[in-house]
Formats: sequence, structure tokens, C-alpha cells
Amino acid sequence: LFEMDQIKEGEGTLLDHTIVVLGSNFGDASNHTCNNLPMIVAGGGYRHQAQTVLEKPTPLCNLYLELLHKHNIDAGSFGSSVTDMGLLKG
Repeated sequence: LFEMDQIKEGEGTLLDHTIVVLGSNFGDASNHTCNNLPMIVAGGGYRHQAQTVLEKPTPLCNLYLELLHKHNIDAGSFGSSVTDMGLLKG
């Protein structure tokens, strides 16, 4: 991410124009659960929060739908999700 932030591209950097999503398929690897998944979203020109912990179970597809909406892709749904998370600013 640091190196991407050093490469100038137009009025920003490569990191500003790229979304990086990193995650795990296990929230609790010892029990092989797919709840409480850790996810990192970087770049994209967003004003990122340090950490967000969701209070209730939320489909991961909500995050992907939000990324589509933030880039003006008018998707009514993604997978099982029909609403985004409303977390990404910018």
C-alpha cells in the first residue's frame, strides 16, 4: 500500500485510484465459522475509519455492493444483498 501511495497518477496516487480488499474466510478459524470476518479496505480515495465493528450480523455482499455504488455502478443487488453498508466516506 505504501508503494502504491508513492506512485503519482493524475491528480492523486495509484492507491487513490485503486480499491484493495483483503479478508479471511474464517472469523474463528479454530471452529471454522464464517461469522465476524476480518476485512481490510484500503485506497479508493476514501476517508477510512481506523476500525469498524458491526453490531449485528451483516452479509459480506453488502460491502461489495457498497463498493459498486461508490463507483457509480448501478447494481440493485450483489449476491444475497440488496443494500449497502453506508460506511465508506468520500
